[in-house]
Amino acid sequence: MKLMILSGFCAVLIFAGVAEGRLGWTHEQCVQSFGEPVGEVETKLVKSEGKAEVFKTQIGDLPLFVLVEYQKGRVWMITYEGRAVRKQTAASLVAKNAGPKVKETTILRVQHWIENEKKIHAVYFTSPVQRLIVMNSKSLAAEKKPISAVILDTQKTTDDPEDNEAKKKPDPVDDPLEQF
Repeated sequence: MKLMILSGFCAVLIFAGVAEGRLGWTHEQCVQSFGEPVGEVETKLVKSEGKAEVFKTQIGDLPLFVLVEYQKGRVWMITYEGRAVRKQTAASLVAKNAGPKVKETTILRVQHWIENEKKIHAVYFTSPVQRLIVMNSKSLAAEKKPISAVILDTQKTTDDPEDNEAKKKPDPVDDPLEQF
């Protein structure tokens, strides 16, 4: 009995520095693993609750940001981002979330993992930032929020009577090919 307790204590000491975080965890479990969140960001999924929490931790000397989105009080999408997310680290984090029966494939230098029994999917990108996204089947099928436009329309559309610029009609353009 003492041996079992001692081996469990040693396992906790060995893996205490490893950032994990898993699908299905509660907010409290995330705080126990990563500490208090350092911020919040907009969620990527429509049905996620509130804002996505951002945790900051380290693997060795390298920073790791962990973004978690909740549904029904449980993590249903988790994103690991930063220089600490190396190929071996990504595979280890996927194994912690999906278990040993995960299948891996690479398509156009992007790694994908699928675990059919638990219905867990993961994808690992190295550009522009090293990022691992782990989702369950419900979050994978969930509606994504639209990405905001990168190019904004700069034309004025105001009906302000003081704004003479908005009322001007564009100058006619002479098309040299119009004759043909």
